[in-house]
Amino acid sequence: MKFLNVLLALSFFIVASPDLAAQSSSNNSGYRKPISRIYSKEIQNKIYTYRSVYVWDGINYKHSGKKLLRVEDVSENSNPIVTTTTTTTTTTTRAPTTTSPPRGFIEPSSVGCDSDPEELKEAFLLLINEARSQNRDCGSTYMQATPPLQWNDLLAQAAMTHSLDMVRNDFFSHSGSDGTTSGMRATEAGYIWNYIGENIAGGQRNAQIAHDALMNSSGHCLNIMRSNFSEFGAACISDSNTSYFRYWTIVFGRPF
Repeated sequence: MKFLNVLLALSFFIVASPDLAAQSSSNNSGYRKPISRIYSKEIQNKIYTYRSVYVWDGINYKHSGKKLLRVEDVSENSNPIVTTTTTTTTTTTRAPTTTSPPRGFIEPSSVGCDSDPEELKEAFLLLINEARSQNRDCGSTYMQATPPLQWNDLLAQAAMTHSLDMVRNDFFSHSGSDGTTSGMRATEAGYIWNYIGENIAGGQRNAQIAHDALMNSSGHCLNIMRSNFSEFGAACISDSNTSYFRYWTIVFGRPF
């Protein structure tokens, strides 16, 4: 399949004054239909499949609950099964601001584009903050270790908006299908920023592979290591009918 070996990524960095951010703001309060996503997770040789529902509150999609659809036994004595996961969209829960979870709490290589949003959050908190904890070369630029980033739900909303746009319109760019920039999308999500940056990647199967691809690119590595940033949010949307199948977006920021 055409998406299996695709590893593409871009980076973008903006510095702007609060006035510029304010000029880019808009209110998107129109009605939108509720959306749902189905995801599966394996626990003790059983696969649990859930449906999560998200409703539009005039600004963001908010998680309104989940329902267990089925439980399937995948132990050695059970018959082999094949499961599929379909994603309509993804979002983030309104959890308290957090930094990295302890190593071993979640394995980033097991977190795919269709994983539970909380697992994606935990995976990138771990990956990005482990990277920032060490001195490293980003291409020809030496970057010193820098403080960890915190998760921000508004930046995650901006990331989800862009990944969803790329999937719906089958393109890969920092410029949205409507001409918006990462700064505009962050402002529209309600984030008042002084610094903003964005990394995008396409095709990678899980969070670990996406992160490794970004770290191996000097521009993306610089965004991950910049001391200007204090927060970030991430999202991934998948659709097998698109050019790259999986579209990862990470938005970095520092509030004003």
